[in-house]
Amino acid sequence: MKSVLVKKASGLEEPFSEQKLRNSLHKIHLPEDVINDIIFRVNRQLYDGITTRKIYKLAFNFLKRHRRTFASRYHLKRALIDLGPDGFLFELLVAEIMAADGFSVKVGQTVQGHCVSHEVDVVAVLDQRHAFVECKLHQRDAIKSDVKVALYTYARFQDILRKIQEDKPSTSAHATYESWIVTNTSFSTDAVQYAECMGMKVLSFNYPENRNLSTLIEEFSLYPITALTTLSAFSRKQLLSQRIILCRDLLLDYSLLQQAGVSPEASGRVIEEMKLLCRR
Repeated sequence: MKSVLVKKASGLEEPFSEQKLRNSLHKIHLPEDVINDIIFRVNRQLYDGITTRKIYKLAFNFLKRHRRTFASRYHLKRALIDLGPDGFLFELLVAEIMAADGFSVKVGQTVQGHCVSHEVDVVAVLDQRHAFVECKLHQRDAIKSDVKVALYTYARFQDILRKIQEDKPSTSAHATYESWIVTNTSFSTDAVQYAECMGMKVLSFNYPENRNLSTLIEEFSLYPITALTTLSAFSRKQLLSQRIILCRDLLLDYSLLQQAGVSPEASGRVIEEMKLLCRR
């Protein structure tokens, strides 16, 4: 039987992989019988030239109708894109993740280097560890953070590190300083190779395999409100404009939903989805 060709976000085509779809559904801990049902339904609607986005929508729409909480998790990658376009809300999310992991964090800091000052998206400290984090939010899944991002991030870090060592030589000798890059999509192979060679930490939606952006969001239940399938676009925009980005924050204060124009009836559905999503 001839393989169906699927068009990727990059424009390249490749044979449809049932295993890739199965793996993506396994990641959200979907029951095996539901996975099999989705794959059966997708297989019936395949055709040459179908896009990966269309396949995603087929699976997502099924989950939205029948397993709404799983739909929220499956929607997470798109939800991070929807935090854009300026990137500041993504920086806040990254800061929240690092804070949940034990770091003290500050967002949007101006840090003096040896040569010039630098705008650092997130500065995080844990004991003697000091992390300077560059956050890269892309508006399309096909866009990767390439080696140029790693090069200029490391150059800025070296300028900052030189200044620290000049000003506090005794303190800096006992501390560790780290250069991080966090992106909502992925890194090019060269970017990862360069970063790891230089001792940088890179974090993307699916990299590294164990503790990546998606698994950390799940581990700490830090789901953005853009993942919710029961929240209207208008209410979402209202909340984001107030820098309310986490479902957790809405669960702590239900009145925020009313302030964002969510009706009492709709609020009940949103709250139920958030409780299931955040396992509360």
